[in-house]
Formats: sequence, structure tokens, C-alpha cells
Amino acid sequence: MKLRVFTLRFDPMTRQFDDEALRSFVEGDREVIEVRDHFFETDGQPAWGLLVTYREALDIAPLRNVPRAMGSKDTRSELAPVELKRFEAIRAWRNERMQRDGKPPYVALNNKQIAAVARRDPASLTALGELEGIGEAKLRDYGAEILAVLAALRGSSSASTSKKSAEEAAEGGSEHV
Repeated sequence: MKLRVFTLRFDPMTRQFDDEALRSFVEGDREVIEVRDHFFETDGQPAWGLLVTYREALDIAPLRNVPRAMGSKDTRSELAPVELKRFEAIRAWRNERMQRDGKPPYVALNNKQIAAVARRDPASLTALGELEGIGEAKLRDYGAEILAVLAALRGSSSASTSKKSAEEAAEGGSEHV
């Protein structure tokens, strides 16, 4: 395993963090294992410090012939249809929110964390906080919005179920007449 440090400086003109070097690095032929971040100021300007733990392609090449079940997994492929719907909704919220905040998406939640939220479907901050990688800061900064996305999905699901039940009842009533 190797380490690399990135400093993402805030660009006041674009109101975003300059993450070009990080994006180029991540797009390279390597596996990112972990990212640790720290927010700080330098010369009065906000900045993100990122410590990236990774493996080069040569280090991961033997894993490419390993069956999917033993190697890395696409989190979406393991989700039930209703969970996949939650996953996509939370991921869309995350990407929009992080773009608005000028931060990389993984700062809020990574895909593995999104999949855990989609599977568990928490209805409270307490339940959300029980998931791995979601601590006090993420609960404070994003918890209410994540729960709102999930509640909206539950609401649309129950509303469509109620509508379908009402339509079936109406059709059933006309058959008996």
C-alpha cells in the first residue's frame, strides 16, 4: 500500500475546491483503499487535506482474475430493486449537494455507505448513526437531508400503493355490479 497527500485549495472565483490533481490521480490505474480528510485554512483560505491510501495496478493485477464474489464488488449489484431505488436517490442527492458545496462526493458518503443506508432504510438519526462510517459530523451535516430523501421515497411508495389499492377496489366494485 502507498500513501499520497493532496491539498485542495478553495478557489473564490469558482467557489469550488480545485480537485483536478485528485481526479487525475483517481482516474489512473490504481485502487483507492481509503481517503482521510481534514479541513483547514491556509492564508485565510479554506482548504482540504486528503490522505489517500492506494495500490498501484501492479499490486492489484492478480485480483483481476478472481471471481467477483471474492474480489471487489459493485455495491449496486447486491441490492434488491427497492434498495437500488433508495441507493440511486441518495446518490443523486449526495452528488448535487456536494457539487453545490464545492466538495468531492465521497466527503458526504461513499458508495458503500450509501448502500448500507439503502439496505437499512433508517427513519431516525439514531438509526442512521448506527451505520459504519456515519458519525456525529455526518449526522449533523447531512443526516436530516438523508432522512428526508428516504422519507420522500417512503411517501411516494405508500402513496402509489394506496392509489393502486384504491384503483383495484374501484375496479373490483364495478365487476360485482
